[in-house]
Amino acid sequence: MKYIFDSSAIFRAVEKGLHSKLDGSYTLTLARYELGNIVLCEGKIHKRINTAEQYEISKSFEKMLKFMHLVEIEGVIGNIIKTANETNSSFYDASYIYYSKITGMPLVTEDTKLANRIGTYVKVVNIAEI
Repeated sequence: MKYIFDSSAIFRAVEKGLHSKLDGSYTLTLARYELGNIVLCEGKIHKRINTAEQYEISKSFEKMLKFMHLVEIEGVIGNIIKTANETNSSFYDASYIYYSKITGMPLVTEDTKLANRIGTYVKVVNIAEI
């Protein structure tokens, strides 16, 4: 089965060494920026990792993204805004939700609040369920 991964699921897969779950799966080009922000926040705000660790983790993400299908969202901003309004989601989350809806691929997320909110809108699973 094909899946679309949001950045929380990619982060968890890399963190747990579950790289094979990402291979050949889909994500949005947006994930690259979200993952970079997660790594930055883990160091600068939460102080959980140092600068060297930030660099190594970001390299791991870049490596894993090369094995995924990266989808560019173009020409659908209005549809994503509509989805965001319908699901009470951010534009970023709505981007993944919209792509999941139009492709029929389940959305893989580790964001339980998001999963609970959109479970009737699209099929949602977490890493453990695939």
